[in-house]
Amino acid sequence: MRSMWLTVLSVVISSHLACQTGPGRGPGLSTARFGKLTGLATWYGGKRWHGRLTASGQIFDQYKLTAAHKRLPFGTFVRVKNLRNGRTVIVRITDRGPYGKGRIIDLSRAGAQRLGMLVAGVVPVKLTVLKWGQGRKKGWQKNVRRVKARQRRLRRARRLRRAYRARRLRRRCRLKRYRSTSRCRRLRRPRPRPRPRPKPKPKKRRKR
Repeated sequence: MRSMWLTVLSVVISSHLACQTGPGRGPGLSTARFGKLTGLATWYGGKRWHGRLTASGQIFDQYKLTAAHKRLPFGTFVRVKNLRNGRTVIVRITDRGPYGKGRIIDLSRAGAQRLGMLVAGVVPVKLTVLKWGQGRKKGWQKNVRRVKARQRRLRRARRLRRAYRARRLRRRCRLKRYRSTSRCRRLRRPRPRPRPRPKPKPKKRRKR
């Protein structure tokens, strides 16, 4: 009798896990807990975002098929369908966002180009989870530190380059070896001094 009850219990548990688990899913992961799968999609890219760190610790590349989602695990592959023209694209979740009202996914420039939404900017889409990700990879913190150190080095090199060019220009103007006189004139101009702010007049107190 006890063995029969154990077999029935095991069958019930396995059927429950099978309902929650689909192709490419892990046990216990269901799309219901990660929010709506239909809504508005936007895209991001350009100089402001290209080459910056994402929430997963990877560097954002606007020419790769990646996307940002609020809750889906990092590394999850999602099929995005544009409900206006029927185009589809498969992207990988590497970042967090968007946080606008009604928006569910933020695509890279390459993904938006595949869907034909570069001009529109915001389109209605439907998401289908193909393969669940495992979250952040091991050693992502080291990658973050490495990228931040590289960015600091690049900023310092940029500052030194600007300072060297200005110093070289001053030296050439001083020795009269520079052909363009307009730049030298610009250096000779005295910087305008800031005007002193007028002092506020003291308020007269009324006699009671």
